[in-house]
Amino acid sequence: MDLSEDARFRSFFGCSAGVALITWTTMIAHLLLPDGGQIVHMLWALYSMKVYPGGMLGVRKLAVMEGLLTPRLGICTYGNSSEALLV
Repeated sequence: MDLSEDARFRSFFGCSAGVALITWTTMIAHLLLPDGGQIVHMLWALYSMKVYPGGMLGVRKLAVMEGLLTPRLGICTYGNSSEALLV
């Protein structure tokens, strides 16, 4: 693999192809794969971790997607309570 391919892989997954392969083989060796687990599932997870926003922005977006937070008011409606969140 030349440097441009490695750089492209890193830009998508946040690690080199070598690190991803070592991680995959280690998971196999320690029987850590779920039934039907494929390397593409690990790559999807790496990609998701690479592109998902961190910090409170990520928390707020997740809360809105799950319907726990209204985007304009910042009100938590989890369970039976409603309380304002500082996010």
